[in-house]
Amino acid sequence: MVDRKFYLTTVAPSTSITHALVAKLNQPDEQYLVIVKNTIVDVYQLTTTGLDLIYTKQFPYSVSFVSKYQSKGKNSKDYLIFVTNNQQLIIAQLNDNKELSLVYSNNIEDRLGRTAFYGISGVVIGNSYLLLHLYNHLIKIVPLPREEENLPEAPFNLRIDEQRVVGLYCLQLDQKQVIAIHHEIKNDVKVITFYEFNIDSKTLSLYNKQIEDTSTIDLFIPYLGNEGYFKINSQIVSFVPNSSQISSVSMRPIHLETYCFLDEHRLLLSDNQGKMHLITLKENNNHEIELYYYPLEYQALTIPSTVLYLDNSVLFWGSKGGDSHLIKINEKGCEILETFENRGPILDMTAIHDEITNKDNLLMCCNTYQQGTLKLISSGVGIDIICQNEMKGITHLYQAEMGHKEYLIISYGDGSKVFESQQEVNQLRFNEIEIKGFNRKEETICSGIIEIGEMKESCFVQVTREEINIFDSEQLEFIQQIRFNKFISHSCIYDEKLYISQSNEINVLNENKEIKQVYSGENDISAFTIGKEGTEDVIGICYWDSNTMEIINMENGNKNHIREINGNIYGKSIEIINNQEGMYVVIGMGDGRVLVYQMEELMEIEGEIPKNYKVLDIGLSGIELKTLEINGMKYIMCLCDRPTLVSICKGKIKTLSVNCSEIVSIVPFKMKECMNSLVVATKENIIIGNIDEIQSIHTKSLSIGVFVSRIVVSKQENKALLLSSEIKELKEKRVETHSVKLIDFRKMEIEDSHELKENEHALSIEQIVIDENEMFVIGTAFAKPNEVEPSSGRILIVQIKDGRLEIIFEKDVNGAVYSMKTLLKKYLAMSIEKKLVVFEYQRVITNGEFEVKLQEKGSCNVKLIGLYVKTLGNKILVGDLMKSISVYSFDNNGNNKNCLTEVSRDFYASYTTAIEFVDEDCYLSSDSNSNILIFNTNSTGNESERFRLNNCAHIHVGECINVMCKGSIAPTHSTYETVQKKCILFGGVTGYIGGICEIPNEIYDVLIKVQNQILLQMKGIVECTTPDDWKKVIDDWKRMPSSNIIDGSIVESYLEMSKEKQCEIAHLSGVNEEQISGIIENMISLFH
Repeated sequence: MVDRKFYLTTVAPSTSITHALVAKLNQPDEQYLVIVKNTIVDVYQLTTTGLDLIYTKQFPYSVSFVSKYQSKGKNSKDYLIFVTNNQQLIIAQLNDNKELSLVYSNNIEDRLGRTAFYGISGVVIGNSYLLLHLYNHLIKIVPLPREEENLPEAPFNLRIDEQRVVGLYCLQLDQKQVIAIHHEIKNDVKVITFYEFNIDSKTLSLYNKQIEDTSTIDLFIPYLGNEGYFKINSQIVSFVPNSSQISSVSMRPIHLETYCFLDEHRLLLSDNQGKMHLITLKENNNHEIELYYYPLEYQALTIPSTVLYLDNSVLFWGSKGGDSHLIKINEKGCEILETFENRGPILDMTAIHDEITNKDNLLMCCNTYQQGTLKLISSGVGIDIICQNEMKGITHLYQAEMGHKEYLIISYGDGSKVFESQQEVNQLRFNEIEIKGFNRKEETICSGIIEIGEMKESCFVQVTREEINIFDSEQLEFIQQIRFNKFISHSCIYDEKLYISQSNEINVLNENKEIKQVYSGENDISAFTIGKEGTEDVIGICYWDSNTMEIINMENGNKNHIREINGNIYGKSIEIINNQEGMYVVIGMGDGRVLVYQMEELMEIEGEIPKNYKVLDIGLSGIELKTLEINGMKYIMCLCDRPTLVSICKGKIKTLSVNCSEIVSIVPFKMKECMNSLVVATKENIIIGNIDEIQSIHTKSLSIGVFVSRIVVSKQENKALLLSSEIKELKEKRVETHSVKLIDFRKMEIEDSHELKENEHALSIEQIVIDENEMFVIGTAFAKPNEVEPSSGRILIVQIKDGRLEIIFEKDVNGAVYSMKTLLKKYLAMSIEKKLVVFEYQRVITNGEFEVKLQEKGSCNVKLIGLYVKTLGNKILVGDLMKSISVYSFDNNGNNKNCLTEVSRDFYASYTTAIEFVDEDCYLSSDSNSNILIFNTNSTGNESERFRLNNCAHIHVGECINVMCKGSIAPTHSTYETVQKKCILFGGVTGYIGGICEIPNEIYDVLIKVQNQILLQMKGIVECTTPDDWKKVIDDWKRMPSSNIIDGSIVESYLEMSKEKQCEIAHLSGVNEEQISGIIENMISLFH
């Protein structure tokens, strides 16, 4: 059996806020906000200007519990407590470098019973002990270290009678440490049991003043200082102080999500509609506490998972199912200061291939309930289009500011035009103007503002292939024309001086409007640029007939030759870029590559090939380079068939694709209302837009306002169909309704909607084509009261006609239609109740009219409930609720009894959450324990062995995966195009997007060596004793070391290391460092 190897990486990190707290991690007067997004911990410092991100760390397992405690006295700093999903306890502090350092770590796993029904919960008592509920009927007591050098005692367990524990809380009642256990005694009935914790005897005993309360408690809130508590249900808030009578107040019937103390007199509650409610405490004349309830009529926000008061009426509003916000509240309302976009949970996604950019975009159903959002995800830099117009034949764009006005010079192959911009509120217009002496019949190869004369007068200049035209920049009056007998090949403006190249010469227009030679060589010049090396000006030159590039000092004429390694490929353009690390020479080659050299190395090595240079495979045609400054940072824009931004920061070279078709020319353009605005010319259009932020993932969002669960794309209409649900408020009751929505995903607009029957839930949808007519099949289920599983459902076929949805076929079935996929382009494989059913769809003539019919071809039973169905060829992959995956074969020539045959399955019991084909013999699945499992068929052995699927690869990803689909949002990779076509993307509960692909064994052998060395040297709050411990597969029954899958998050960190560290890792791995970098960069480019 041949081993198969895989590479897994993060395409986009988690965005849902799962935990958050405010702590004093450094000085007593410095506050920090700690945010946990599943596996990612972010630490923000609270400043007068907002939140400053100072630290980020990713854990291998999801963080299940977060808390804090004071390390020593009252004024000491806080320590942070993390408990991960594999029950690793980590205690950390913020050091002087503003990084989290490890104080204490221990594995507290027992595996004594079933894991806690509602997940891990815990509480800190007296800054000395941590109580954790990890397993049903058990409380683990963990002594906490008070100083870094003092190790605590060993943890121990105490038994409790309660199960289904919702939360643990610490109270100070009658000067005793009391533990309140909030637990569920039957469905939706939650109560509180109080225990007294004796530190000396290390025991839990029932509190002798146990308060009998049979009413359900939805929310239990310890009061500040733990002296008293609130107990809240849907309509009553009660306050139980330590030493006085109970106070209560009625409120609206609401479902509360979380709470936040604004101060000792005000408690803010938030509900599942994103609304806020205020409870105030006031002392009356009898020294009794009275409660008052105020529903705050602020705007509805997202459903919160955590709300924290920061300072000065500013709150952090964190959400798992929608965007998170930084808000400020006052008497007038709620002001959103900052928004943190959230993709989670990702419920469905599909890859849409964009022919213009030659890559896939992801169309996703995101968020929950009324927060439902449709998101279009694309890789690379997005240009937000302000306006565009069809304009063909553009070769160059130039910008000039003259007389407090902005001008745009557009050059064509056979002429040039000048446009004056008129900027008004929400309006931008360009008017073509005529300038006397401006050559409108020739192509302009350079234009802009220069300084001439002793007074350094500002002049506007136009350069064509044979002449230079000079104008007064204020009045636009013609001053002078300089004509040449020699052809002008290139021209540029540097330091407000005009330079031109003619054959083998570079000349400058001096202050007296005379042409002066700067350089003359032996070969014709193909490209040149001018920059600074320290305080001295240098020229970078490429040649047509020579494979050399020269760096020339303009003062002394010193040369340095760099020999091009690929023979006669010429340099089409060249740029010199300066940053804090030094100077770099960037060359755009005629074959679509970009070469990046560090200037210091060029100056040190004369006439030799520098060893440390970078070759970037950008496009398939010649590269034109353009330097842009965006948000204060310099970038190189590579203009070609695949436009790309190149950044050089801290010695690292990064590329970001631009979401635009082939860019011919680009120029910055000042606009009053937009920073980083640009004018972009493509082959077909001229676009005016702006770049807000340079990021690897670009997102467009459409708020649907309802829960969206499934999506399918119409390839003929550029439209998509959504399955959605919402809660409607009727006079007598709240009703959940489901509907099918038609949207234009290019415009991100809803065009039509069709509501389903009462109690009918839409579960699955698939596109089919019959006689070149596109249709959509929808599977539903009727959720009737008192039914454990739906006993009936429908199959609907709809068609788009004149922008509307029309039902053309419906069929009743016995059970829920959980999933469906097309099979062999004429069949549908469906999971209905506990069966796998194959239908043939066809168009027939009935009474002289065309009708669509579904005819059952065969069926067979699945193990429990087939929740997911995928097809490839005649194979059908089924993901079962509890019985892992099974593979079926369909024989379209067989009869109804034997056309479906189960050919193999996994015998291990696991809760499957998503599935996908790698190929016909290899299958990808994920389970509810955040593991990814890959299976392949056994081609050898007896019949029983061939029937059993082989688990050939597995790894823990720390994310519960909801959906998988084939595709890649990166541009097509020329070297690894075959590998890239097999890439699989998956989306998770917390907004995580990952990618996985099969890789050759020789690449795996290199990367696994690098990964192991990086893991062995990993120290801090995340460390690895042995590589086998990294991301072990975990569930309730077993632990398995990850196998045959490279963790991209680890090996990709190699590129962020210092040069010395890279050399060390390469030496220990026994692999050349350049080979390592090249392989990792190629792996990254498959997905980004």
